[in-house]
Amino acid sequence: MGSKADRRRQKRAREQRSETRQTRKQLDRALEELEGLYRQLEATLDEIAELAGDEDATATDLVEALRSATDGSLLGAVVSQPRRGTLQGERMAEAAGANRAPALAAALATAAAGTPALSWVAVGALAGAGELRAAVELAGKLRAAVEPEPAVEPTRAVEPTRAVEPTRAVEPTPTVEPTPAVELAPAGPEEEELPDGDEEQVSRGEKRVDAIEVLMDLQLRLGEHAAAAALLDAECTRDPDDLYLQRLRVRLHSRIANLAGLRGERERIEEEASESWRVPTAADLEAARRSLERYTDRSPLERLRTAVAAFVAADPELSAWVEGEVADCLAEVRELAGLGPLEHPGEMTTMLGGAAPEPGGSAGEASVVAMATERAWLSGPTPEGEEDLPDERGVLGRFAADPATPPELAEAARSWLTHVRFGLWQVADPSEALQPAPGLVVTDLVTRSQLALVIPADQAASLPRWSVIAGAAIPIDGVWHSETAMVRLDPEMADRATGALLETSTAVFATLAKEAGLRLPKPRHRDLSNPEPYGVRCELDEPMDPMIAALTSKIVGGSLQFLVGLAEGVNRHLLASVAASGSPPGLVRSALGADDPLGLSQIVPPVALRASEPPLLSAPAPVGRPLRPGRPGSSAAAAAWREEWIDERLAALGGLSPRAAAKDPHQQERLESLLRTLEHEADLAAAAGDEALDIDALRLALGMAPTG
Repeated sequence: MGSKADRRRQKRAREQRSETRQTRKQLDRALEELEGLYRQLEATLDEIAELAGDEDATATDLVEALRSATDGSLLGAVVSQPRRGTLQGERMAEAAGANRAPALAAALATAAAGTPALSWVAVGALAGAGELRAAVELAGKLRAAVEPEPAVEPTRAVEPTRAVEPTRAVEPTPTVEPTPAVELAPAGPEEEELPDGDEEQVSRGEKRVDAIEVLMDLQLRLGEHAAAAALLDAECTRDPDDLYLQRLRVRLHSRIANLAGLRGERERIEEEASESWRVPTAADLEAARRSLERYTDRSPLERLRTAVAAFVAADPELSAWVEGEVADCLAEVRELAGLGPLEHPGEMTTMLGGAAPEPGGSAGEASVVAMATERAWLSGPTPEGEEDLPDERGVLGRFAADPATPPELAEAARSWLTHVRFGLWQVADPSEALQPAPGLVVTDLVTRSQLALVIPADQAASLPRWSVIAGAAIPIDGVWHSETAMVRLDPEMADRATGALLETSTAVFATLAKEAGLRLPKPRHRDLSNPEPYGVRCELDEPMDPMIAALTSKIVGGSLQFLVGLAEGVNRHLLASVAASGSPPGLVRSALGADDPLGLSQIVPPVALRASEPPLLSAPAPVGRPLRPGRPGSSAAAAAWREEWIDERLAALGGLSPRAAAKDPHQQERLESLLRTLEHEADLAAAAGDEALDIDALRLALGMAPTG
């Protein structure tokens, strides 16, 4: 029978199972009802489109039928959405035919004044009838009518001035990963719902973005690329956090670059242009191209940096405080990195970009100084006895509030302070930054949020595929720029760092929840010695809740010096071991033992086929043995290695071979992560002038889709 406590637990378990079954049944019924309603809506729209094709039906008949079907109904709410309404209007115009479509469009445009639900249908009908100018004018008026109310005061600026050390990433201990969107639920039985006003605000915001896209597409069909670029520039400046708008601008810039002949594709686009898609005039295209150049122009950010640096230098208090913060950060990095009497005592290999080194210094240390300086600007000296510092009393806040600061620089400083994001940004294909159409869509491994980030071409050129750059993304005039210096991580190290930061985030959330009397879902435990494939998973999972992501961004910003120091320590150990043994870096990494702080002994073997070295026969790596005998640099060696490797049982794949993992849904993410690491190593080999393995051939042999 068991004890009374056991019986209570069994009873609760039965009740929970019963509740779960009931919930699933309710969800199934709701889904069936929703699908039935959707089919009914589609059937009604089909009937109206068919009526438009009936030559006996007049334009007035069509308008009245549509008005009757949409008046106060769910169908009215559907077609009042900009994109859906426009598509329905074009569909009706197409069914009506070229002769009757203009009359239908005119009737709908007139009726829309008294029936707002028909407004976007009228836009589509005008476009379908060839009245593109009238469609653009009406769409512009409708877009202005759905502007959201002024936004609520934004979340306080990220102030990562206090270092947040990840929970001992150097130890392969179990880690805790927060759920994709951590919810701070009240301790009571009921959760507070959003006020109706907040839901209406969200709806208006979504409708606004939808309207912007419809208007942009209509402008492009008119060949007015400069107007479309100006529209998106203004909207992205107003709301830099809206990734969808950023993506639209990247798409537009790509088209502008193609039409301008910057990629040699103008003729193809002209051939594809139909009568309803006009090629822009030379003057319009030149104006649009200036928008593209503005997007890649980092001079506004550089002017702001120069002005803030001068502002700090003119204030002895701020100057001394910033210097102290930078010195502490640099000392901590050097200690964690184990900088000592090695071959290059001051050089750091994990930094991307940065300022010119001081006489006798190194580019690596100059990069750390630049990163630490810009991070310090987000806060400032806190008066004794105070724990929190208002934005306006921090460095950037003081600069923005100074009457002597030019208005455009003050606005840029406020944008930096308000919107800056710290993350571990995965760059899938850095070569895209070298194209005339800019804007790399990067994903933060920690929060799974995305940005269209502009990285200087000279920095992007040094990045292999699937690199991860850790640091700040800064919006200036609606364009997200990478900061002066970033931490450069390979895919394996980035996955480990992500696990450590998520563990730290979980601890922070738990502390805040406890202080506020809130509860958190029980976290899942992970083994940090075998990290999750965050670089793959970030593309599949939903982004964190924005509020939780904002807090997590602070944690990442406060942990940057630890990432620099630990990654630098691993790299220096590797370089020293290579110099001492003369072995390739891949073999040395595979042999690293207890002194491997980030667990890099798990990374893949070398991918390069080095013509100057003997066959790689020793030091087996955990992910598989190195290249098999054969003429180094030959296709025979690559084929032999590929054929044996794909059938080896690998610990990184749960004991499966790559071929078996490709067929196992539970291991495909890890296999994809492994292949991306190989691609990263292949790019490094190619950059060094070595012959790299053909990873596309490896993917083909495994049946894994190619990337890019």
